Amino acid sequence: AEVVAASEATVKLGEQISAMEAQMCEPMEDDAMAALLERYGDAQQEFEHRGGYDLEPRAQAVLTGLGIAPTITTVRLNRSAAAGRCGSPWPAS
Repeated sequence: AEVVAASEATVKLGEQISAMEAQMCEPMEDDAMAALLERYGDAQQEFEHRGGYDLEPRAQAVLTGLGIAPTITTVRLNRSAAAGRCGSPWPAS
């Protein structure tokens, strides 16, 4: 139960990061952008600490071990859609 809750929290954090990336595409005051960038940096650090960037490869390894084709069940946790929409300086993963 703890693993599922931790994974859900990590997925939610990834969604929040994507939402912040979308917000960065919108015009805003410098102070608002600075605050957003600070929250974004904190969220990315927490996401990395929780293993969020490794979540998809680990899930694929488990599915493969169970004999389930990961291409059928993969849920992508990347930021490529948001990054690509506004010319973000962060590479699409």
